Amino acid sequence: MERATSQKFEVKKVDADAWKMEGVEMLQKGDFRGIERFWGWFLCRDGNGHGAAGKDIIVGNELLRLPQEDMESVIKEIAGV
Repeated sequence: MERATSQKFEVKKVDADAWKMEGVEMLQKGDFRGIERFWGWFLCRDGNGHGAAGKDIIVGNELLRLPQEDMESVIKEIAGV
């Protein structure tokens, strides 16, 4: 995001497993916003913003017949940069 937009963002690092547990607790209380925690855990559980192995993403895109895209290019397009 920073490279694509030439802006600096405040980054808050969280423990992925702790985030997952927060999601479980939220869901047990009927707070369905806990699903967001699961997405965060799934997508970023390695601590560096990589959830699934790259090959899994490619296979998923192939199965869904989706094109491979460059994240930086997509962000620039959305941000109008």
